[in-house]
Amino acid sequence: MEEHSGFLAILKACVLLRGRTLTGLTLAVVVNLALAAIEALFHYRVVRAYHDAGGLTGEIMEE
Repeated sequence: MEEHSGFLAILKACVLLRGRTLTGLTLAVVVNLALAAIEALFHYRVVRAYHDAGGLTGEIMEE
């Protein structure tokens, strides 16, 4: 493993994917779908409970 993190790691990944547009787009779509699923789960579990309780209550914090 190289000692790269943050911006440098992203830049290096972009250079490795240069010329492979389909691979890059596929990875981007998969990551975006995963993030959308996580956000939907958050809304289902947290925001729904918040609205059902009528605000922030101790009941929500215990779940």
